[in-house]
Amino acid sequence: MLKNAFAVLLLAGLLVSCASPNPKEVAAARVFLELNWTVDFGESVPNEFSFSTFAYPSNAWQSVRFESRGIPLQEERDSLGNVIAKFSFAPRSRVEALSLRALADVNYSARQPAGEGGVDYLLQAGLTQATPEMSATAASVTSRARSDLAKAVALAEWVHNRVSYDGFGYGNSVLSAAWVFENNAGTCDEYSHLFAALARSLGIPTKFVAGFVCSGDCDEPSNWGAHAWNEVLANGSWVPVDSTFNEAVVLDATHVKFAEGFDQNDVKERLSTSGGYKVSGVNLSRSLYASLDEWRGFSGLVGLSVSFADGVFGEGAVVRVKLNASNQAGFPIAVPLSVVAPGEIRVSPKSDALVLLQPGESVSREWSVLLPSSLDAGYQYNFTVRGVSLGAVADAFIIARKDGAAGVGSKLELVEVRPMVDGGRLKLVVTLQNSGGEVVEGMVGVESNAGNFSEPFYLSAGESRQVVFAFPSSGSVSGNIALSFGAKRLVQPFVVTVQEAPAEIAPLGMGDYYLVGGLAMGIVITLITALYLIRNR
Repeated sequence: MLKNAFAVLLLAGLLVSCASPNPKEVAAARVFLELNWTVDFGESVPNEFSFSTFAYPSNAWQSVRFESRGIPLQEERDSLGNVIAKFSFAPRSRVEALSLRALADVNYSARQPAGEGGVDYLLQAGLTQATPEMSATAASVTSRARSDLAKAVALAEWVHNRVSYDGFGYGNSVLSAAWVFENNAGTCDEYSHLFAALARSLGIPTKFVAGFVCSGDCDEPSNWGAHAWNEVLANGSWVPVDSTFNEAVVLDATHVKFAEGFDQNDVKERLSTSGGYKVSGVNLSRSLYASLDEWRGFSGLVGLSVSFADGVFGEGAVVRVKLNASNQAGFPIAVPLSVVAPGEIRVSPKSDALVLLQPGESVSREWSVLLPSSLDAGYQYNFTVRGVSLGAVADAFIIARKDGAAGVGSKLELVEVRPMVDGGRLKLVVTLQNSGGEVVEGMVGVESNAGNFSEPFYLSAGESRQVVFAFPSSGSVSGNIALSFGAKRLVQPFVVTVQEAPAEIAPLGMGDYYLVGGLAMGIVITLITALYLIRNR
């Protein structure tokens, strides 16, 4: 690339610069990125050295100009269509420096066309192989969705809330979707592997995407780093989905795409040498500098408000808070919703929402806010509850006094029922949540054609618990999940089918073939009946 391409881009001042943005405020951006590599050849320097890395594609969401500094590069394409920057040169010293600079104009309001032909991103193999339990969960999570886009949004919300981000524990590892499904921990590549496996199990073509993103104050270079997310093919277009950040359809514009593939293993830098020099003797280190040169905030995308019952609340009261959101754009969007509150009060559940809305459509999601159990007499408290979405913030104030109203007593939720197979036996994992301010206790049980089972439960305010029911075999099971607490008895029907899954051969798209569908236990589980919240009002 020529340097004058940068000059032209820098002069095209299309955006308005502002100070210290949060990523979820950024609708359009101009991002500068510089990747620098230091190559240390050790005691012996090869005659020829070649290093290949990914560059930045230009597509409907980003327009990119890039260039090398110092050693020139050659632009190529790999079998997946990625842009490759290849440095080939004769080293002049033990240590050489390589550099790739880019300017990207980013805006995710556009729809990405599907493109012609290409790779079959339905393949489940390697790091994105779905187990039967994962396929069953994907079917259950999306049972009320009526389109592939709605299914993708529901899966993104589920993965975002299911997996706990652990950069210290898993920042230097690459783990499979099956591992993440069982352990519920990881970083962005684990989130993306799990999402890809679940979506592909539903027949939704899904890419693994690698790139860079801002995770905090975007004026601070240390808040920029490598990131992974996904793209799904829905309604004839590729749609971005970031389950780590709980975004879909419209991502914040700090996302700059670098490469794509089936999983993390397809996004690797490559180096080679000549003259008998071993590649293992090369020490390669990389650094990133990124900056948000200009940006524009979201406008007219999401309407947002916070509502709850009027009144003055007392010690330990639980206030049901609703976030009310509307799609003010002219196209379908996935609206992320989260509640932020001061440390003195507790929000339950500790989960965020991601809701697909058509133009003009509205939705309300509810959280419970638990006030402090002790308030000083003679004082009035104003607790701020904030609703947050893409570019939208709404505040409300909960008034509390020691002699205020008690609010909601208890609120029991049947959060999830997850089927699994362990040692050839079918199990149901039932998750209960008490989002109220008082203790709730009772019995949870399964009444089924495979037997009746029950367990007592005791949940303090804000507590959740998993109860596991194991059946004698892995045969099909149907019946009711029953909750009894106080004078109430509530039931939820369910059907779980288990059948042999025939093995089939699926093409990778690059000349190789893998056996899928009949691996591991060779069973398929489908949870047919949707699960609903059960509340004690």
